[in-house]
Amino acid sequence: MGRYALIGEKLSHSLSPEIHSRIFEKIGMDGTYELVEIGKDRFCDDVKRLADSGIDGFNVTIPYKNAIIPLLNELSPEAQAIGAVNTVKIEGGRMKGFNTDIYGFGKMAELCKLEIDSGTRALVIGTGGAAKTAAYWLRQRTGRVWFLSRSGREAMKKLRTFQVIESKNESAIGKMDLIVNCSPCGMFPETDESPIDAGIAKNASMAMDLVYNPMRSIFLQEMEKKGCRTAGGLSMLVAQACKAQEIWNGVSLGQVEKGLIESFFHENMNPVLVGMPGSGKSSAGRRLAGLLCREFIDVDEMIEKKFGPITEIFKSRGEKGFRKIERETIKSLRNRRNIVLATGGGSILDPDNVADLKLNGTLIYLNRSLDSIRRSMEDGGRPLLKDQGDLRKLYEEREEIYRQSADLTVADAGNEALQAIEIQNMLKKIF
Repeated sequence: MGRYALIGEKLSHSLSPEIHSRIFEKIGMDGTYELVEIGKDRFCDDVKRLADSGIDGFNVTIPYKNAIIPLLNELSPEAQAIGAVNTVKIEGGRMKGFNTDIYGFGKMAELCKLEIDSGTRALVIGTGGAAKTAAYWLRQRTGRVWFLSRSGREAMKKLRTFQVIESKNESAIGKMDLIVNCSPCGMFPETDESPIDAGIAKNASMAMDLVYNPMRSIFLQEMEKKGCRTAGGLSMLVAQACKAQEIWNGVSLGQVEKGLIESFFHENMNPVLVGMPGSGKSSAGRRLAGLLCREFIDVDEMIEKKFGPITEIFKSRGEKGFRKIERETIKSLRNRRNIVLATGGGSILDPDNVADLKLNGTLIYLNRSLDSIRRSMEDGGRPLLKDQGDLRKLYEEREEIYRQSADLTVADAGNEALQAIEIQNMLKKIF
C-alpha cells in the first residue's frame, strides 16, 4: 500500500484527498492520502516526524513550498531553478523535492487557450512558491514578467531576477496583457476579496487565478466582465496531482488526467437556473437534477420553509424585506457543490447575488416566451404580478438583465423535460 499526504498550515477545504483517491482507483492501486496540518512553530520537527513514519511521499502547499527546501536531500532541476517544491518523494530514507505545479500551470494555460508570446506583458500577484512557479513558466515564453507588490523594495530583494511593480502604480498595471493571481486572496471563506481592481487592468485580455475554491473568484468574474479570457485553478490542481502520482509510482496518467479534470470541473460547477417567474426553473431544475444525479435546491422553497409563504413575506415586510431574506439565503449557498439551483425571478437584480451564484455556478437563463410564461402562471399567487400589464412590464425590465448575467441561454423547448435535456447537453460542451 502506498501512503501519501498533503502538508500545509490550513487544509480543511482541500480537494486533494478526493483527487488522489480517484487516481488510486483509476490505476488500481491500494493507497491512502491524508491531510496533515502543521503550524509554523513546529514545521521542521513535524516534517521530519512525518518522513520517518513510513510515508512514501507528500505534497506541500501554502505557506511551506519554500520552507521545505532546507529539509530535503535532493532537488529536481526544475525545483532548483524555481526555488519552490510542492511534491516530495521519499526513497531509501532520502527526500527528493519536485515542482509539479509548473506542469499544472502549463496545463491550466493550455486548457483556456491563452495566447502568450514574446510580446505578452504578464503581471504575477504574490511572491510565494506558486508565484515563482508561474513566473518561471511565463518567462520561458515571454521575457516581460513583473511581480506586483505592496512594498517594492522588500519584494525586489526577494525577487532579484524579476521586475517589481508597486500596487499603487496604476499606470504600469494598466499596460499588462495578462494578470495572474498566485496569492490566496479571494479563497474561501474570504470570497468577497479581490487581489486587484479590474478597472485598473485596462489593457488586460487574459486573467488566471490559482485559487480553485471558489471555482470562479470575484477577480475572475470582474475580468470576465472586461471581456478577458479567464482560467481558474482547478485544472492546475488536478494536473499537478497527476504529475505527482507519476513521480511517486512511475505511471502514465495522460487520459486519466484529462478525464479527471473534466469530471471535477463539472461536479464543482453548479447549474444555476435564472429567469422570469413562471419560466419553469423549478420544474426544469428538478428534472435536470435527476439527469445529473444531484441534489435540487429551490431558493424560494428554502425561504418559504423558514419564513412562510412568500406572498405573506411581501405583505408583512415588503419587497425590501423579502430581498434581504433572499440575499442571505443565496449567500448561505455559495460554497455548496454538486447541486442544481433554481433562483427566484428577481434574484439576479442584486449584483451581489449574481457574484455569489457565479462563484461555483454556471448561470443558465431559461428564456421562455411571454405567452408561455402567462399560461404557466394562470393559477396566480405571484406577489409582483397583479395583471397581464404587470407581467409584460416585468418581462421587458428584466429580460436584458437575465441575458447579461447568464453564462448560457436556453430557448423555450416547449416543456421542462426537453429543456432539462437541452441544458444537460449544453453543459457537456462548456469545458
